[in-house]
Amino acid sequence: MGIGEKLAITLAKAGANPILFSRTEVKLRSTAEAVKKAAPNAKVSYFVVDIQNYDSVKSAVDQAVQQCGDIDILVNNVWYLIFSILLSIHH
Repeated sequence: MGIGEKLAITLAKAGANPILFSRTEVKLRSTAEAVKKAAPNAKVSYFVVDIQNYDSVKSAVDQAVQQCGDIDILVNNVWYLIFSILLSIHH
């Protein structure tokens, strides 16, 4: 279980309704199922999004707000960009 999944479960158990973003639908579906199992009353939504593409992110956020309402807490758990930046700096 990764940090994002653990955090989604923890927040759902506390009463949040997680909205998950990822590039991989299989991972999203698996995480959503884990959250629902741990917090059966949580409403879990997910969207496939390419985090490296601004238009993809904006579209997913717009869809999420339209379907789920306002976003109260945002957790950015994207290690890929940080790792890429660190590699660029190192070289």
